[in-house]
Amino acid sequence: MKNSLVFALNDVDPAMIRSAEPGKKRLRVPREVKFAAAFVLVAVISLLAAGFAARGAIADAVAARVYLDVNPSFTLEVSDNGRILSVAASNEDAKNVLAGGEDEYTVGSLLGKIMKNGYLSEERDTMLLSVECEDDAVSRELIGKLGDDASAFLTENLPEGHAITQRVISDARVGEIAGKYGISKGAASFLIRLVGLKEGYTEDALASYDVTTLRRLCEENGVSTDRRIALSSPDAAIIAETAMRETLYDEPESATVYGYAEHGGAGVWRTEVRGSKYVAVYDVDADTGEVISEKHALCHDRITLLDAAISGAGYTADDIAHYDVIKDEKWNWLYVTIPSSHGEDLREFLSRDDADLDALLVCRVNLHTKDGAFLNVDLDCSTLGILSVKKSGYTYSIDTLDAVMIASEDAGLSVGVPDFPDSCEMADGICDLTFTCDGDTYHYVIDAFTGGVISGEKIG
Repeated sequence: MKNSLVFALNDVDPAMIRSAEPGKKRLRVPREVKFAAAFVLVAVISLLAAGFAARGAIADAVAARVYLDVNPSFTLEVSDNGRILSVAASNEDAKNVLAGGEDEYTVGSLLGKIMKNGYLSEERDTMLLSVECEDDAVSRELIGKLGDDASAFLTENLPEGHAITQRVISDARVGEIAGKYGISKGAASFLIRLVGLKEGYTEDALASYDVTTLRRLCEENGVSTDRRIALSSPDAAIIAETAMRETLYDEPESATVYGYAEHGGAGVWRTEVRGSKYVAVYDVDADTGEVISEKHALCHDRITLLDAAISGAGYTADDIAHYDVIKDEKWNWLYVTIPSSHGEDLREFLSRDDADLDALLVCRVNLHTKDGAFLNVDLDCSTLGILSVKKSGYTYSIDTLDAVMIASEDAGLSVGVPDFPDSCEMADGICDLTFTCDGDTYHYVIDAFTGGVISGEKIG
């Protein structure tokens, strides 16, 4: 190559000389200059070649994991330009499909093998393609490109077929479902749309269905399958925090994405944001990033909520039974339940399409009164107005037999303890007990909620 380059330089010089004025001395290029120029040219060509090779290597780097589900399930490693770098079988059916397969696949060629093996047909006409990638832009590009490739194959080979594309939901629950039932994260992300929608729509039941059956269930129940989930949950949290700053003029202190839900005809990331003045719940569209629903309430401290519950239910602090004392805190003997503080209960609540966001901004206070009543008091967290007061009945933690056992143990009695006392009265959270053992009579006063002995003596 070096000789050819020198020869090329020699070819150029005569032309330059011929263009010179007649009578001028001919210009000769030193051999050292010729070799230097050739060396530089070779170096430039080498650098360009290395650059193109590097670009090719970058293009072929794994950018996303893609799950392709029909009934056979496959895991693909894909570059950011949509080239399939590897294909792995995720179940036995998929191994059958890949047996004796080619070295390189496209979405179309892989679907062709699936169809040839009888897994894609008029009866089983649906394929699910799910992209798992942290980069939102790359996810959108791959969903569009690979989805178009799948649609083109179906248009030509199975016109009535369905190609569903989505982004894998970045939620711990997806990984749990996939691991528990041995299905792909894509299938787990898809079936979550149906869990709890109807009686019998449980994870156990839905995980056993193929993609075609899941699609039909979605259609029967009005659940959209056109959910690409282009937005990740961390981005949804950022959008919700921005919404609090711009609409409530409050600085967010924390943001919690409870999970993905189908709500109001859209796939949403439901997110709670707590600021210094407000607590707010946002539904952020998982496709567009638009805030489509927002509820907020003023933050009140625990004592303020409890005061409002007691007075709103028509009681005073003296009417409430003392349940327990820990570190002499004034209100520790009352029970407070704020739904948004209980993740598991909330997750089940949020999985319903008809979930009422107003319920997240309700504080429930459970009160035990001295006469044994158990009350559920629901307050509006913002206005402190009473929404409902329900009396659930009378509840004590001990019964008559428990009281006898507690008193006899306190008195050190182990023989001759009667099954029933002479008298036992439950009132105002107090158990007043009289019983006889081996001819001796005992009188005990016991806390009916905690079972603690308030007083006890032998009276005869």
